[in-house]
Amino acid sequence: MKELTDAVKALGPPFLDYAPIILSVIAVLVAIYVPSRIAKKQNQIAIFEKLYTAYSQLLLIKNFASLIRGYSLVGDPNEVYRIHSLICVHFETCFQYRPNINNYTESIGPTIAALKIRETQAHMLPLLIAKKEKQQKLYEDKISAIFEPLYFIINELFFFDSDNNEKANNHLKEFVVATDSFFDEYSEKIERTLRCR
Repeated sequence: MKELTDAVKALGPPFLDYAPIILSVIAVLVAIYVPSRIAKKQNQIAIFEKLYTAYSQLLLIKNFASLIRGYSLVGDPNEVYRIHSLICVHFETCFQYRPNINNYTESIGPTIAALKIRETQAHMLPLLIAKKEKQQKLYEDKISAIFEPLYFIINELFFFDSDNNEKANNHLKEFVVATDSFFDEYSEKIERTLRCR
């Protein structure tokens, strides 16, 4: 410590006159840099959390699609009703709510709400990932392509119509294909972005 004092004294009185000013400037710079650095890190954490939430909701959708992939909604009405019941069980597994297809007046609202929450969170993904408006629109279209047939499937669960079995079956296939297509195209990019944050 004595050596430092001697070194400062060796510089002479002009340095001692400027030392408070230099130290003040350094203190101001540190006072500006540290909070801005903390704010930047906090923003990165917030974006990561939003991105992770949005992607995790899409992973639930992917899981649901994989569970119902092999089902057919065409055929004997009793078998179709059994498949509907299984779809409700899988819905509960993925979304923590089990639709009651025998009581649609009480069950359809919470079922749609469970999907709407996931859809809203999933639609944040393009805002967090896409850098250009065109890319953002592509993401949004792919996400909408997943949820549109899914809403039709849920509607079919509650309002079973044996005349529309083929249409419901087509929606099921569309949902699975749209989900697979989205994950084939974007999952690697999203996961890479998550790793970088």
